[in-house]
Amino acid sequence: MPQVQDHVGWAQIERYERTIALLKQALAASLPLLEGDWADHRAQEMLAARQKALCMLRDADQVLGRVSGRP
Repeated sequence: MPQVQDHVGWAQIERYERTIALLKQALAASLPLLEGDWADHRAQEMLAARQKALCMLRDADQVLGRVSGRP
Protein backbone atom coordinates (compact mmCIF):
# COMPACT_ATOMS: atom_id res chain seq x y z
CA MET A 1 0.00 0.00 0.00
CA PRO A 2 2.78 2.55 0.64
CA GLN A 3 3.64 2.43 -3.06
CA VAL A 4 0.14 3.61 -4.00
CA GLN A 5 0.33 6.42 -1.44
CA ASP A 6 3.76 7.42 -2.73
CA HIS A 7 2.44 7.45 -6.29
CA VAL A 8 -0.52 9.64 -5.31
CA GLY A 9 1.81 11.96 -3.40
CA TRP A 10 4.13 12.37 -6.38
CA ALA A 11 1.22 12.97 -8.73
CA GLN A 12 -0.03 15.72 -6.44
CA ILE A 13 3.43 17.30 -6.22
CA GLU A 14 3.71 17.26 -10.03
CA ARG A 15 0.28 18.91 -10.32
CA TYR A 16 1.34 21.63 -7.90
CA GLU A 17 4.56 22.17 -9.83
CA ARG A 18 2.65 22.57 -13.11
CA THR A 19 0.20 24.96 -11.45
CA ILE A 20 3.03 27.07 -10.05
CA ALA A 21 4.69 27.21 -13.48
CA LEU A 22 1.44 28.31 -15.15
CA LEU A 23 0.80 30.97 -12.53
CA LYS A 24 4.34 32.31 -12.93
CA GLN A 25 3.80 32.55 -16.70
CA ALA A 26 0.50 34.37 -16.22
CA LEU A 27 2.04 36.84 -13.78
CA ALA A 28 4.98 37.46 -16.11
CA ALA A 29 2.60 38.12 -19.00
CA SER A 30 0.59 40.58 -16.89
CA LEU A 31 3.53 42.85 -16.07
CA PRO A 32 3.64 44.82 -19.36
CA LEU A 33 -0.08 45.53 -19.01
CA LEU A 34 0.34 46.94 -15.51
CA GLU A 35 3.52 48.95 -16.07
CA GLY A 36 1.94 51.07 -18.76
CA ASP A 37 -0.15 53.19 -16.39
CA TRP A 38 1.76 54.10 -13.24
CA ALA A 39 -0.48 57.10 -12.59
CA ASP A 40 -3.39 54.78 -11.94
CA HIS A 41 -3.57 53.87 -8.24
CA ARG A 42 -5.33 50.62 -9.09
CA ALA A 43 -2.41 49.57 -11.30
CA GLN A 44 -0.03 50.16 -8.37
CA GLU A 45 -2.21 47.99 -6.13
CA MET A 46 -2.24 45.28 -8.77
CA LEU A 47 1.56 45.44 -9.11
CA ALA A 48 1.91 45.07 -5.34
CA ALA A 49 -0.46 42.09 -5.37
CA ARG A 50 1.46 40.61 -8.30
CA GLN A 51 4.75 40.93 -6.43
CA LYS A 52 3.25 39.30 -3.34
CA ALA A 53 1.90 36.45 -5.47
CA LEU A 54 5.32 35.92 -7.06
CA CYS A 55 6.92 35.70 -3.60
CA MET A 56 4.29 33.21 -2.46
CA LEU A 57 4.82 31.12 -5.61
CA ARG A 58 8.59 31.18 -5.12
CA ASP A 59 8.17 29.99 -1.53
CA ALA A 60 5.74 27.25 -2.58
CA ASP A 61 8.11 26.16 -5.34
CA GLN A 62 10.99 25.90 -2.85
CA VAL A 63 8.89 23.83 -0.44
CA LEU A 64 7.81 21.49 -3.23
CA GLY A 65 11.43 21.20 -4.30
CA ARG A 66 12.46 20.10 -0.83
CA VAL A 67 9.56 17.65 -0.57
CA SER A 68 10.18 16.15 -4.00
CA GLY A 69 13.95 16.06 -3.56
CA ARG A 70 14.68 18.14 -6.64
CA PRO A 71 17.58 20.63 -6.43
